[in-house]
Amino acid sequence: MISPLLPRWMASRSYTALGPLVAASMLGTACFARSEPAVPTTPPEEYRAALTELTIVNHTDRALTIAFRVASPDTPETIVGVVAAGATARVAPVPAGEPISLVAREPGGGEFVLAPYSFPIGGAWTWEIPATAAFRR
Repeated sequence: MISPLLPRWMASRSYTALGPLVAASMLGTACFARSEPAVPTTPPEEYRAALTELTIVNHTDRALTIAFRVASPDTPETIVGVVAAGATARVAPVPAGEPISLVAREPGGGEFVLAPYSFPIGGAWTWEIPATAAFRR
């Protein structure tokens, strides 16, 4: 049966079978239409992350892996970076406003641990590791 809404040449089976495919592709194109990105806004101070920028000054003669441990039990240590021997490097930020312990680990597994300290929120802090630091296992 020929549809009164379609021209005779489109009413054949081969053209009517393509109708759903054409409609789906048009719908897909409409769904992926581009729009202007939202303008990012700077969050108010009370919503900013509680972090401190951390710089390590490594006065030792070996590369050190830097990590931190939070005071709560059963929380794994988080590695924030590696500092070459005799180098200064900024590592990933660390949590601020809560006591954490910084750990410097030598390749042999010995650790030099800073006593728990609560870093200032949004601040910057430098940890100088002396050449005479005692690394313990």
